Amino acid sequence: MAKAGRTLLPLTAEDSAVILQGAAQAADPVTAKQVASQVVCSRAVKEAEVAEVLDRAVSDRGLFRLAPKTAKGKPRYWGHDPEEVLASQLRATLQSAGAPLTAKELLKIVSSAFPTSVAEITRHLEILSASGDFFLIPAGTAKGLPGFWNRSPRDWGRVLIRKKLESTGGQTAEQLAKVARFLSVQEITVLTEEMVTQRELYRHPPLGKVKKILLSLSPPRPELYLQQVAEQLKQVVTALRKERVPEDQLRRSVLQLVGDAGISYGAGGDQAPLRSPAPTVDFEQLIRTLDPGADRGALVGIRDLRRLAAVSKEDFDTSILELSRQGRLSLHRHDFPASLSDQERDDLVVDRQGTYYVGVALRQNRTANGGSDHL
Repeated sequence: MAKAGRTLLPLTAEDSAVILQGAAQAADPVTAKQVASQVVCSRAVKEAEVAEVLDRAVSDRGLFRLAPKTAKGKPRYWGHDPEEVLASQLRATLQSAGAPLTAKELLKIVSSAFPTSVAEITRHLEILSASGDFFLIPAGTAKGLPGFWNRSPRDWGRVLIRKKLESTGGQTAEQLAKVARFLSVQEITVLTEEMVTQRELYRHPPLGKVKKILLSLSPPRPELYLQQVAEQLKQVVTALRKERVPEDQLRRSVLQLVGDAGISYGAGGDQAPLRSPAPTVDFEQLIRTLDPGADRGALVGIRDLRRLAAVSKEDFDTSILELSRQGRLSLHRHDFPASLSDQERDDLVVDRQGTYYVGVALRQNRTANGGSDHL
C-alpha cells in the first residue's frame, strides 16, 4: 500500500515536452485531464501537473487556451489559434458558396471546435469584408438579414435577375429592380444595360397588349412581330395574283422588300467578307445564262448554278455568300433542309448560321459599283 502524501518527483524536461506536444498536435482542443490520460511520461502524471505545464506554455504563447464548453467545464488547450482557424473556415466556405450566406447560416456550416456565436461570426465577417476579399450583401427585404460573399452586391444582383427571368420570362426594368432592392435605381439601370450589351439580356419591343419594353434571356421571336405584316402581305399577294401578275415579279418584289428592310440573304451584313468571289467565274452572267429573266429578278436553282459554274464546292459557296453580302445577289432559303438527304443538302449553300439556300437571284437596284444598297 502506497504511503499517503508521498512527494512526486518533479517532471523532467522531456515529460514537459511530451505534454506540450500532446496538446499542440491534438486534432481538437483538449483539457489537461485528456492530455494526462493520453501522454506517456517517465511516470504517471496528474491533471494539475499537466495544467501547470500547459498554462505556462500559454503564457509563453506556445499554446492557446480556450474557454470551457460548459459552465462547469474545464479550460481546453490547442496548438492552433482559434481566431485564425475560424477565419480560415469562414474564408473557405464563402469562396465555395454559390450565394451570399448570413452569419446565422455560416454558424451552422463551419465545423468549429470551440464555442462560437452569431456575434462572433459577424465580427470575423466584418474583418474579412474590410480586407476587400469578401463583400457585405445587404438584405433584400425589410425582415431579411445581410449576407456575405466573395462577389460584389452587383454580381449578386446579376444572378438574381437571371434567376427571375428563368422562372417568369420577360420582365420590365421596374419589375427586375424589385428582385435586387439592395441596388439603387441607377445601379440596376447600369447593370441591365451592361447585360444587354454583353447579350446576357435582350430587349423585347412592345407587342400587342404589352406596352412596355421587356427584358428576357432570349432574343425576341421575329415571327411574333411580323405576323401582322405577313397577313397583310398574303392579302396583297392574293389580290395581285387575281390580276394575273407574274410570279417572278411577285417573287422579285418580295425579295426586294426584304432586302430594303436591311436583311441580307447571305452570311449577314454585319460580318466581314468571307473571301473574294472566284475570279474566273462570273456568277451573275451564269445566272443570266440559266434564265433570261434574271435581270428582272428571276430565281434560279443553286444546284443548276453549281453545275454550270464547275468550281469546287468551297469556292462556289464562299463566292455566292460574299456576293450576297455585297448586295449583288439575293438568296432564297430552304424551308425544311432536315427533310433532305445528306447529298441533297450538300448541293445547297449553307451560311455560318446554318441556313441552307436553294435559290439565287440577281439583286435589284444595286449601287453603281456593285455594292449592296442595304448592307
